Amino acid sequence: MAERPPQEVMEDRRIAGVLNDLFDACFDANKAANSIAGGKTFKALDSSTKSTFNKYWDTMLAATEAAENERSRCLDGKAKDLNTMKTLLTKQLDALDTIEDITGRMQVLEDKALDAILAAFLAMLVLTQGANGDLLLMQKKSHALLDKMAKAIRACRDARIKMQLGAGMAAIAICLVPLGGGIAVIGGIALFGVETALGYALAGNEETKVKKAWNLASGVGAMADGLDKMPKSFGPAMILATGAVDMREVFKNERDLAAFQKELKSLSADISKLAPKAGKQFRELEKLGQKIGKELPAAISAVKSFKPTKGKYHSLPSMLK
Repeated sequence: MAERPPQEVMEDRRIAGVLNDLFDACFDANKAANSIAGGKTFKALDSSTKSTFNKYWDTMLAATEAAENERSRCLDGKAKDLNTMKTLLTKQLDALDTIEDITGRMQVLEDKALDAILAAFLAMLVLTQGANGDLLLMQKKSHALLDKMAKAIRACRDARIKMQLGAGMAAIAICLVPLGGGIAVIGGIALFGVETALGYALAGNEETKVKKAWNLASGVGAMADGLDKMPKSFGPAMILATGAVDMREVFKNERDLAAFQKELKSLSADISKLAPKAGKQFRELEKLGQKIGKELPAAISAVKSFKPTKGKYHSLPSMLK
């Protein structure tokens, strides 16, 4: 059967209706892209991903314009055959599928408000990194204090005092265990950019650093409990270490004794002030880590399962005859 003239094909009501549907789909895709471009997810993405999105958007608009112009040429009887129209329609359909796919995946992330969840987690992580600095300072002070006690024990000749100080030193060391645990956990969480995490999620993947961060953060509650208890446990340990013996028998030099007592008092004050503060931040970080651990994989799964709808217009190139 001979192929009909381009003008006659374009005037076919059935084909014209499907072409109109395709134009409407591109119009809707343009509106959706415009909406996404003004959303929080798009703004939080890295410049490379934004540039790729804009490129796909522009390609779809240009392909639609080119196909519509060729359609007019066919209707005006200026086209010799339908080859150009078929080629342009194929490009238009490919461009539409591409922009609908990336817009749809961005909409999934937008609906999940993933940017806000990641930003809140990252902000708390920065705060806990600061708290970790306080823990490191307390750890440094405690090590210096325990070193002085160990030195005093070695120099002391009284066996009873040696035993008493050793027990006190062990009690203080046990009390300070949460410091090392908190430092180790928070120190193992690397900072990351929200745009990096979103970029991976948009591609249907989870960045290793992000996964490790929320995994570690999801379990810091135990550290928070330990830090909360430190002020209550340090007092008795301090009394055990220094209250049952005459410290002048331990530190023969008055200046050394005064320096030791000052350091002990300073460490006690830091523990009372900073340990509960760090514990509170750790607990909040745990909540946010658990939230990301739930929301991020769910969002990634939704992104991976998203598929743009296929319309009847996808058969247009083969219908033109």
